[in-house]
Amino acid sequence: MNPAALLIISSLLTLASPPAQQPDGVPSGWQGRLEVAGGLPHIHNPPTPSEAPQPVRLVPVWRTGSDPREGPFGRLAGVAADSSGCLYLLDRQMKEVRAYSSQGAFLGALSRPGEGPGELRNPRSLIVTPDGLVAVAEFMPGRLVRLHADGTPAGDIDLQAVLPEGSTVVTIHTASRGPNQYILEVRLIRMEKQRRIEDHRLIGLSFEGEARATYLESRVARDPGMLLFTDRQDTFERGHWVALSDGRLAARLHRDAYEIGIFSPDGVRERVIHCDGVPRVARTQAELDELEAEVTQSTRGRPPGYRIETDFSPYRPAISRLWAGPHGELWVRSCRHDRDLPTGISERIEVFDREGHFVRELLLALPGGSLPPDFFVLDELLFVLEEHPDPEETGGVTAQVTCHRISADPE
Repeated sequence: MNPAALLIISSLLTLASPPAQQPDGVPSGWQGRLEVAGGLPHIHNPPTPSEAPQPVRLVPVWRTGSDPREGPFGRLAGVAADSSGCLYLLDRQMKEVRAYSSQGAFLGALSRPGEGPGELRNPRSLIVTPDGLVAVAEFMPGRLVRLHADGTPAGDIDLQAVLPEGSTVVTIHTASRGPNQYILEVRLIRMEKQRRIEDHRLIGLSFEGEARATYLESRVARDPGMLLFTDRQDTFERGHWVALSDGRLAARLHRDAYEIGIFSPDGVRERVIHCDGVPRVARTQAELDELEAEVTQSTRGRPPGYRIETDFSPYRPAISRLWAGPHGELWVRSCRHDRDLPTGISERIEVFDREGHFVRELLLALPGGSLPPDFFVLDELLFVLEEHPDPEETGGVTAQVTCHRISADPE
């Protein structure tokens, strides 16, 4: 093995080291409490971790765009890897899956725009199954487009056939996978008494397309002539849930409370993680303006007379993002991710062990000041879409994906 690979493995082991444990499995120095309500364990954590904060930095490993066959990236919508280490990146705008070696060498594109077998129309998420199939979740009509590693079609899974229940439309918004199933955030839409009924579900689906579990569900009735943009509801959208490495699922339970449910693979809630004493954080005017600008962008082209309303909370959600960390850990981006940080640090990630104890904070020093909206964490690698000078156009820029290593090593 070459020295560079040894250095990467050494730093990842340092970052991923589990916390010291007391004989009863509670981390040393942890000051929280365990309560049982209705037979369900509730782990109440204090607002500070049991260990000292751990400064980390992002080290660029490789970047797309070095191969003339690639072209620029449009919008990064998913990252996944197979058992051999091959990496797959989903470009939502270009409607294609690109394959790369673990060192970043471009291996080719697996798909193309279209509605035929193996073609993509409105991709949202990317999954690689244990047997190497690449599955792309299509928004509407909701389906999983499955591809072999060489790009040949492997047969689609139509969600309309799996979850009919009288629904006229089934949409997939995000997707991931556990050890033996897909995990999908879906919406089943139907009309009833002049109202549009939306059943929002987080479900488990076998790799063969059979429904297995329902983790969370909610229902909302809407005026079909109005489009309401709001973030005040308790939703489980992209980033609000994550499949953990041991097969369990973690999901944010409430918008304005720091509460995370941990579910078994078959959908049974096993415990609830709390972080008490975390204050609410007001949004800045710039954050509110950005939300309104996103609505304006997404509603262009709507027919005249179509009512569009917004109702955004003046406060940030208690939890905005969840990731799966090493050793079954859970990484959380909370409302205070950029507040009260040491000089030179721009981002805080809160780390919970597999039992739900708040054990440490990762303090990130980021060149751009903060993480952009579209980024993905895969083990100890972080993928982000960045703009760089275009070598073929004076003053121009091109968008490419950079793979960073999350390193605990000093400069």
